[in-house]
Amino acid sequence: MTIKSFVTNKLHSIERFATLPLVAQPKNLLYPNGYHTSRLEEFWGGEALLAFLDNVVATRFEGSQPLPGYPFRRSLLTDQDIFDPASPILQFCLQEAILKLVKSHLPFEPFLRSVELWVDTAEVSQNGPIETQYYHLDGDDSYNLKCFLYLSDVTLEHGPFTFFPVHYKSATSLIGRPRGINNTSRIKDNSLESPEKKGVHFVGTRGSLIFADTCWGYHKGLLPRVGRRILFTFQFTSKNPYWGPVMVIPDQLRDSVKQKEMKQILTKKNK
Repeated sequence: MTIKSFVTNKLHSIERFATLPLVAQPKNLLYPNGYHTSRLEEFWGGEALLAFLDNVVATRFEGSQPLPGYPFRRSLLTDQDIFDPASPILQFCLQEAILKLVKSHLPFEPFLRSVELWVDTAEVSQNGPIETQYYHLDGDDSYNLKCFLYLSDVTLEHGPFTFFPVHYKSATSLIGRPRGINNTSRIKDNSLESPEKKGVHFVGTRGSLIFADTCWGYHKGLLPRVGRRILFTFQFTSKNPYWGPVMVIPDQLRDSVKQKEMKQILTKKNK
């Protein structure tokens, strides 16, 4: 990248941030820490989603390979899993209750960017943390909202999602991140934490949900020591994120999702 293009990108980033709120609005469920916790039971379609994802893990994990550069992680979902009209994945991710929460946080129209099913294992964790097991910011966009759903019970030993509360560190630290430059440097704990300011370890049982802005707040997956951490995650960004395109969801499939949700709502009202 030339100096001219770097400066142009930096000015573009500053101009964009100038139009965005530096702190979340009080109505925002993520305010002021940058995260919100919930349970799968608070949203509809959870049982069908769990059954579907459990089957994916049961039938694919043994034959799967670690992700390049991430020897502790297996990624198990395919595009077919996501876009099949019979799949419960988009039905869950695009339901109105979740979109309402997403829209309360993001200062732009949200678009679904990614959907993943990860299994993190402890077998390769004996040499210490690597990659996303260090604190980092996601470089996908200026803001995002990422949801993490535990499909297994997660203790400190299983490597829980860990988030450094946003109010500990000014959001203005993000200003000037050049568009198109992946500012995802890994940071050691002692460079960020102090006795008074510690990251939050999200331990929880199967069905625990965490919503967090991982472009705004430093986070990591704690180093797993035992067993497996099974995690379903999906992310919303702007229409034109810094990295990677958003998912193109056919109108017919989007309409089908809305119709199924309305049918579910009416069924519950008539009971």
